[in-house]
Amino acid sequence: VPKDAALAVPWIRMDAVWGVVAAQEKLADLYAKGDRIPKDEARALYWYNAAAAKGSEHAKAALARYEKKVGPVAAAASAAMIAYRQERYDDAIKLVRPLAGKGNPVEQTLRGLLTLMYTTSFEKLGIHRDPAKARSLFEAAAKQGNATAVYNLGLLYWNGIGVKEDAAKGLTLFIKAANLGSAEAAVDLGDRYRKGDGVTKNADTALKWYRKSAEAGEERSAYFVGAALMSGKGAAKNPAKAAHWFKRSAWRGLAESAFKLAEMYELGNGVAKDPRRAAGWYAVAAVDGTTDSDGRAAVRLGWRYLDGNGVAKNKTLAAFWFDEGAMSHNMTAQSDLANMYLSGEGLPRNLIEAGRGEK
Repeated sequence: VPKDAALAVPWIRMDAVWGVVAAQEKLADLYAKGDRIPKDEARALYWYNAAAAKGSEHAKAALARYEKKVGPVAAAASAAMIAYRQERYDDAIKLVRPLAGKGNPVEQTLRGLLTLMYTTSFEKLGIHRDPAKARSLFEAAAKQGNATAVYNLGLLYWNGIGVKEDAAKGLTLFIKAANLGSAEAAVDLGDRYRKGDGVTKNADTALKWYRKSAEAGEERSAYFVGAALMSGKGAAKNPAKAAHWFKRSAWRGLAESAFKLAEMYELGNGVAKDPRRAAGWYAVAAVDGTTDSDGRAAVRLGWRYLDGNGVAKNKTLAAFWFDEGAMSHNMTAQSDLANMYLSGEGLPRNLIEAGRGEK
């Protein structure tokens, strides 16, 4: 694949997700500096905390600088919330406990979220499920303008948890939270208006909320904005702007956006035609087995290695990617893999395996 700053970011992110400390440090630095990707303090802190939890001195130094900037209470509340989002619940509880009663809205929101959950370990740490208490904590944080608290308070009313069900009030709170900057609330609204979930289905309104969420950095919303600009449904058709949003989404780990970008580079639609970048983005998409559950990206990448289109011709790697696609039950991949077993190109000739693929 080509040397390309845009392509480097998702690979760094994949290693970070897999727990590689050096990648977590690098990704945090990129977000902190706005290097190659839009500056994002929240995501920088997320990855610094992840690396620090594994003993990174570089990350600990960055977090110490942040604490000096915002103060110990705000820094500790932020670290606790991040631990919660990283599913390090024991750490979250230990970090948040000394902050009780200090009136920090992040701490109040986090304790509210924790009291809605239930595990044996939480009970041992003194956290008990209590929806009424969660509501009280969300209300206290909401009065201080905490968007996450407002959104979660909306969820309580929407679903009737700890309060009488009131969808209208829930929707009002979702809108308030989105306008306060909650990307989570905005994407929720986009989903509801796109599907007609409890509201009148409206593609234009859905796109409005997706755009707001995408501008706040939510990757799935960025994909929907890109798709609207690509199709011209709900927005003026503009493939070049669509590529911008797909790229922002792919940077943040959404492989479906990487697949869309690969197709655009393959066809020269909205971007300059570039077989090497097409292969690079297909590789990003193919590595994510969840998003590439039907094997499409793996097949496209296999073809490129088979023909030398954008990458050096390599029949062994072509066979590898066809095998990846075949494991996702992609019939094209199964057929292409069978042909390679039959010819003995890229892997040992095996008529039995060839027959399996042709069935």
